Amino acid sequence: MSNAKVFASTLGTVSVLIGGMYIGNYGFAARKKRYKDEDLPTERRRRKIFDEVATTWDYKVRLDEYLMGITRWRRQLIGNAEGDVLEVAVGTGRNFQFYNAKQVKSVTAIDFSRRMLETAEKKRHLLDPIPLYLKSGNCARMKEFPDKSFDTVVDTFGICSFEDPTETLQEMKRVCRGKVLLLEHGQSTYPMFRKYLHNTLIKHVEKFGCYNNREILRLVKQSAMRVLQVQRKHFGATYYIVCEAHPDADDAEPSADAITAT
Repeated sequence: MSNAKVFASTLGTVSVLIGGMYIGNYGFAARKKRYKDEDLPTERRRRKIFDEVATTWDYKVRLDEYLMGITRWRRQLIGNAEGDVLEVAVGTGRNFQFYNAKQVKSVTAIDFSRRMLETAEKKRHLLDPIPLYLKSGNCARMKEFPDKSFDTVVDTFGICSFEDPTETLQEMKRVCRGKVLLLEHGQSTYPMFRKYLHNTLIKHVEKFGCYNNREILRLVKQSAMRVLQVQRKHFGATYYIVCEAHPDADDAEPSADAITAT
């Protein structure tokens, strides 16, 4: 059997197993009591989760991201970055290896978790020779950066983690003079999976510190950026989005050709 057939067979088996896990978990989750807002972790506790998982984060997500195609989407998204780049909610620096030194002049990376930034610092060599500036701070209040001070703003799996995603997206728009690149997870296009995400939200937040059922496209559109491209997969729950930060007033909506879903 050729390597291609072996890979296809293996990928098919993995897909069936993952699908079975989702369906099985859904059956259990659907019977659980609906959560109330007061059942969710406090904001202080949620932020602390990121410090607690910082040293083991890469190990926990590496295999899942590879099997689900997230690693490929990271590479593809970061390939659009150019000029002076701001990466918000940089976490452990999982995107550093994908920046192209022929296109990118500098990378400024900000996160509220100091432990995450300490892990990202250890990956500085992956960006060489691109200069890296790490900053601890609130992505919703980046007052140290003037308007339109970056050519590209990048955020991967950050909207789910922001206390106020609307305010943060507005701030990302403010400091960007070019494109905003987003890779996110959020609300699914499938009703059954939407209910699963809702019913398992508390457990997910307590483990990963993020809300994985937010309506990502609605939040992005509220920021008045022009959506140039949208791709979705994993029951529509993973979003690949390319935006223009400062469009003309008549160009705020994406064309039908710009949106694909799998």
